Amino acid sequence: MRRIPYQFIYRFFTNVLHARYSRGPNKKLVKPMIAGFYVTMKCNFRCTYCDDGSGNMYPDIPEQRLNTARTIEVLEILRRASPGINITGGEPTVRGDIDEIFENIGRLGFCPVTFNTNAYLLDKHLSTLPHID
Repeated sequence: MRRIPYQFIYRFFTNVLHARYSRGPNKKLVKPMIAGFYVTMKCNFRCTYCDDGSGNMYPDIPEQRLNTARTIEVLEILRRASPGINITGGEPTVRGDIDEIFENIGRLGFCPVTFNTNAYLLDKHLSTLPHID
């Protein structure tokens, strides 16, 4: 596991202090620790329990995703809001540019980085592993 940056630890403790000792209407308002980011809604499996909440299976959902450049812009915005990120989807490894996305996640200094995957295609994306906690 990579080292947790001081920003994450600092945010955690300021959130704890704010939640315990603040007064007024924003007493329990804390800053985000980890952002969740869906890189795709497509999936290579057809699990009966998994759908988009409306009964649509992920493989049947039309692909509507950001291109690589726009995805990186969104990651830059998310980094200003949160020190950590969870990459998820349908199945993130079906996206052809997932390696480039993870390179930028590393460049932006997200930590911790979690990756929600079925790992079936992970052997084709081994360059993502150094960026995952």
